Amino acid sequence: MYGLPKIGMSEKDLKWMSLKGAARVQAVISGNAAAGVGIDPLSGILERREKVRVLENFCKYDTVSAMMISNPVTLKKHPGLFVNYFKAWLTAHGLRKNNPEKFAKVYTAGLQEIGWKAKYPVILAVIKRVRAVPFITKKVRAYLNDMADKQVKLGWIKSHPDYLTIKKLNDSALRKAAAELGLK
Repeated sequence: MYGLPKIGMSEKDLKWMSLKGAARVQAVISGNAAAGVGIDPLSGILERREKVRVLENFCKYDTVSAMMISNPVTLKKHPGLFVNYFKAWLTAHGLRKNNPEKFAKVYTAGLQEIGWKAKYPVILAVIKRVRAVPFITKKVRAYLNDMADKQVKLGWIKSHPDYLTIKKLNDSALRKAAAELGLK
C-alpha cells in the first residue's frame, strides 16, 4: 500500500491471488504469478539462491514490526505472565540491536533446529534490514491510523478506531517489563 505509489503503480494495476506463505513464492517460481509478496527470512533465502529477484523492500515503509494481541481478561488475570514474556522479548530485542551477529547466530540455530535450511549470512542480512519498534509510540499509532484509512478505502475493513486516542492499545505489561529491566 505504501510501496506501489513509489514505483508508479496503484492497487488497480494488480490482479490479486489469495495465497498464503510459501505458496506465494511457489506461484512466482512456477510462473503462475508475475510477482508476489514474501516475508523474511524466506524471501532472503530465496533471493540468495537466485530463485527470486526482489523488486521492492517494504521494510522502509513499515514502522510496526510486530504487535502482541491478547485477551484483556487474560491480561488482567495474569499480568505477570505477560511481563515475563516481554522481559524476554525486550532482552532479545536488545541483543538484536546491540549485537546483530550474535542474534543472527542464535536465530539461525533455532531455525535449523526446527528443520529450516537457514544460512547465517542470509539471516544476518535479514536481521540488519528489519526495523523493530518495541513500544507503541505516537508514530506507531499514526501509522496504524494511516494503514486503516487505506484498508477502508480498499474495502478490506468497514471502519476503524482512532488509534491516537483508543485505550485498547494497552502496553502496560510491556512498559512494566521495560521498567524492571531498567529500559526507557
